[in-house]
Amino acid sequence: MVSSQIEAFYDGTLKPKLDAIDDRRRQVRWLIIKALIVVLPPSVTLLARDLLAGVLPFLSTTGGLVIGWVWLAASIVFAAARYVLPGMTAYANYRSRFKQDIVAEVFRFVCPSSVYDPLQGITPEVFDAPGLFSTRGAFQSDDRVRGHIGQTPFEASEAGRSYSTGSGRNSHSYVVFRGLFVHFAVNQRLSGVTLIDPEAAKSHQLGDREALSLVTVDNQAFEKEFKVHASNESEARALLTPPLIEALLTLRRQAGKPVFLAFRDQRAFFGVDYGRALFEPGIARTTSKEAVRSIAEHFAFVETVVRELNVHALAFATEGDESLFQAPDVEPDPLSRLAAEKRGTLTPSDVWAMASASIDDSARANTVP
Repeated sequence: MVSSQIEAFYDGTLKPKLDAIDDRRRQVRWLIIKALIVVLPPSVTLLARDLLAGVLPFLSTTGGLVIGWVWLAASIVFAAARYVLPGMTAYANYRSRFKQDIVAEVFRFVCPSSVYDPLQGITPEVFDAPGLFSTRGAFQSDDRVRGHIGQTPFEASEAGRSYSTGSGRNSHSYVVFRGLFVHFAVNQRLSGVTLIDPEAAKSHQLGDREALSLVTVDNQAFEKEFKVHASNESEARALLTPPLIEALLTLRRQAGKPVFLAFRDQRAFFGVDYGRALFEPGIARTTSKEAVRSIAEHFAFVETVVRELNVHALAFATEGDESLFQAPDVEPDPLSRLAAEKRGTLTPSDVWAMASASIDDSARANTVP
């Protein structure tokens, strides 16, 4: 997308909308700062008590340690009640307005023929269908896009999965995937599965490959970037045509991040692991032209993926099966849903009421008749 178009769109359409919600961003930032001002002094005192004992000898005593912990506990309780809950509420309002007023506007500018829903995502069943990624850990998805590129139906969404092992000092966190995930129809029902992973993919990211065969490709650049596993080697070789190989290498260069591709049944699945959120608002400063350009490029990249793999590769152009892209909606997280319903006017009282209702529902569900 031409830079001048983005600049004109930002100045003429987005800047007034950003100015209208910027007070919410500043409110969130200030509440965070206030909470830190309350909690940091006792935290620093406890962490550096040995160093401070030379100036304040009582800190080295048992009584001083108890006072430090009581001070910290009281600070946390005060900050949570006075700043954290209002901060969560303010952020939910700001995020909701940002998605509805800014991200949705960028999407309409870039992809006017498709449908964007900030609260919806792809289902974990779709994400897991090809077996590209480990199924371990919690799955999250939002910012769903559905539409057609040419005659091909597609669905795209931000998606993520991560998990932790151990506890305390022995705990480790692993990110399976966090980025953009796309799937679309192909014009034939495949008998097996073909998985194309980045050569540098980590073992904790990948699904089970033991039952699959490693397939080599007569292309040095491709072999340097990717590793192919398949249940049907001849089918995988038929899929990996020179145009498809070149298209995938082009997408890898354009993304600048690890990309994954899979074929199974009548669908192609494509993921770009950015390792970060793509469509979330910043808190430190207002959204810049560069940030808007990045959001626009991510939306435009969805179309690039489908066209490169489905049109330029020539083998898969199809009208597809529309039912593949009419899965039931996912259930958004309650706070985001409530903030959207109230159009960014959520209050701490609303959050308390929602939490109380959730606790009551959980208690009733766990009650044995």
